[in-house]
Amino acid sequence: DKNRDRILMGVGSDFTDESVDVMPYFNPSMYRGFGDDAQGFYAIYGDLFQKISTEDKKYLEPEGEEYPQFGNSKSAYDEVVHLFYGFWQSYSTPKPYYWLDKYDIKDAPNRKVQRMMEKENKKIREAAKKQRNEVIRQLCKFVRKRDKRVHAYKVRMANEHGNRLKWNTYENPYLSA
Repeated sequence: DKNRDRILMGVGSDFTDESVDVMPYFNPSMYRGFGDDAQGFYAIYGDLFQKISTEDKKYLEPEGEEYPQFGNSKSAYDEVVHLFYGFWQSYSTPKPYYWLDKYDIKDAPNRKVQRMMEKENKKIREAAKKQRNEVIRQLCKFVRKRDKRVHAYKVRMANEHGNRLKWNTYENPYLSA
């Protein structure tokens, strides 16, 4: 319930946001190689995205959306990798950010002031959501750029496209001039 969350996490509560700090993960020295071992690219970033999804699930409905898994070095592009990046490139946090509220609307002397307080609180929460979404999307972009599975898929598609182009322009007698 929205009001319940506002009371438990809003102004005057002892709630603390324990979001995963993703900034250190923007450094390639966070992982050692592209293996599936504990220090490898796929284990490090798989664990990170799993932590973020676990953190978000606290704010979703019980039957809420399932977050796709990162997979490992052998994961199929179409079945795992594509779904993962499709989801995380358009990430939107479900966190309400009530704990950032500047004003306690119960202290408003009248309805007009209460609406102004709500508006200011909402602006602060929306800015925090926007910042979190952008950071997670940038992290996704950073990881995708380094993901060997994505590179392999691009090479495969380029080869297939090149062969199709070759067939269409040179080997097809109906297209030759």
